Amino acid sequence: MSYKDENRGGEWLPSDDTGYEANVNHFHVDASTVDKAVLLGIASFRALVHLLETSSDQPCKVILSIDSEFKSAAIRFHVKRSGEDWLAPDLDGYDEPVMVVDVGSNRTLLS
Repeated sequence: MSYKDENRGGEWLPSDDTGYEANVNHFHVDASTVDKAVLLGIASFRALVHLLETSSDQPCKVILSIDSEFKSAAIRFHVKRSGEDWLAPDLDGYDEPVMVVDVGSNRTLLS
């Protein structure tokens, strides 16, 4: 699941594994309205959480953010690592809505 490249660390990529994975392991869902972006984003988020719950052998973090200006949702994921976080500790500090779910460690979520 982890993607590593010996040439990373350039200006556009973080130097730690978690930041790199969150940057690489993501996709966007664009819609015609913000409401549709939210619904499609949540559906895609839930599908990814389910896929990781049933197929990953490592604990992961799945992140959903909504950009109302561009009517899109971004879904990201990365392996959970001690001492590394991609998100700021205070989710309320973000301009856009953000939802995070920890997947793994034999926990069932979003069933």
